[in-house]
Amino acid sequence: GDFSADPTVVTSYGGVVVAEGKIAVQQANGRWTLVDGVATAEALAEAVAAGGDVVLGADITVSEQPVVIPAGKTVILNMNGKTLSAADVTKTYALNNHGTLTITGNGVVNARGIYNGYGGGNNNPNSSSAKLIIENGTFNAKGTDGGACIFNYGIVEINGGTFTSIGGYSLNNQNGSSMTIVDATVTGGIYNLGDTLTINGGKIATTR
Repeated sequence: GDFSADPTVVTSYGGVVVAEGKIAVQQANGRWTLVDGVATAEALAEAVAAGGDVVLGADITVSEQPVVIPAGKTVILNMNGKTLSAADVTKTYALNNHGTLTITGNGVVNARGIYNGYGGGNNNPNSSSAKLIIENGTFNAKGTDGGACIFNYGIVEINGGTFTSIGGYSLNNQNGSSMTIVDATVTGGIYNLGDTLTINGGKIATTR
């Protein structure tokens, strides 16, 4: 069921004992729902590989390789106000999406960036059908010699959020790709080689 207040702040609510390990997520209507949350990089990788709704239950750090959303999978990643980081924020991308990924929940990503549709080189093709949708959040690309908050080889729709890069462009739209940006704040500029780049509203600035 759902609740009128966060049920995890008490041991029971209305006679219902809150299940251990559950995460309370507030819905658009203001009600609260209890869901299973992921709290480690390994659990996150398993959850997105299965597809469906995934909620962060804790801040998570990925190690040397990004968490991969496989082709054919649809994932809604609710950041739940948490932070997803790379252990080496200057070199490692946090996520590599090959399916359909929506990021929501006003979280923070600290990494070299997020790949959308990157094949990895060595004759592994990029995925032009990979679709990434950003609803909100704060995205920090911390590569000192490149990287981007989103490095796109597929389709990207940005409906809000803040994007900042230290050593590269904040958004990178590669050959054959498309990107739509609505009401976002982008500091660090946009590098565009893509087929389509559409910008509606928001604030775009460059530090380069």
